[in-house]
Amino acid sequence: LMIRRPPRSTPKPSAAASDVYKRQEYFHPIRVGSNLVICPTWRTHKVSEDDVLIKLDPGMAFGTGHHPTTRMCMELLETLISGGEKVIDVGCGSGILSISSVKLGAQEVLGIEVEERSVGIALENCELNDISSQVTVLNGSFPEIEVEKSAYDVAVANIAAKVIVDLSEYISSAVVDGGKLVLSGILESSLDDVEKCYLMQGVRFDKILVDGDWTAVLATKTTSIDL
Repeated sequence: LMIRRPPRSTPKPSAAASDVYKRQEYFHPIRVGSNLVICPTWRTHKVSEDDVLIKLDPGMAFGTGHHPTTRMCMELLETLISGGEKVIDVGCGSGILSISSVKLGAQEVLGIEVEERSVGIALENCELNDISSQVTVLNGSFPEIEVEKSAYDVAVANIAAKVIVDLSEYISSAVVDGGKLVLSGILESSLDDVEKCYLMQGVRFDKILVDGDWTAVLATKTTSIDL
């Protein structure tokens, strides 16, 4: 099932957007999916009863909710998380998807991030949302970071398609049989290669969201693959 979004015009920051002040001028509260609301710490937002509020200071880390891949991942997580899940977030950036998972009801999240600066930002954002006790963030990647096999109900990875392919064995093996994967950061032109790679790991693509050139995948792990 492929769901293609109509073209959406997303305002772009100026060339000086690397400056934190400029980033703060650019980012405003946004609604994602049905009930998720991302509110930068320097803004205010009046929430309704059903809103799931995520307070965020992304700093220079990736993950503000404005990029199509982040939004699509959040929308898929909103349909997946029902309560009590263990989630692994590969390439967690600002921590936005880890935080979203806990706010939606996940029991615990393991975030993995190669950028040391982003690890600190993710941990700070977890504190802002009062969920630090439920999220662990590790600096590094596979295979240096060892993760228990078949330990997670959901894996989410919003990173470059090449990295998603390179780490496919590790990401897939972390998920229980019947568990779900949310994969994004994938250009539509790379989607077939990613799907072929994950089929070899016993992962079936169930649903594909498309926004512009970007895609996000909801998939199911069907069999155990030993590394």
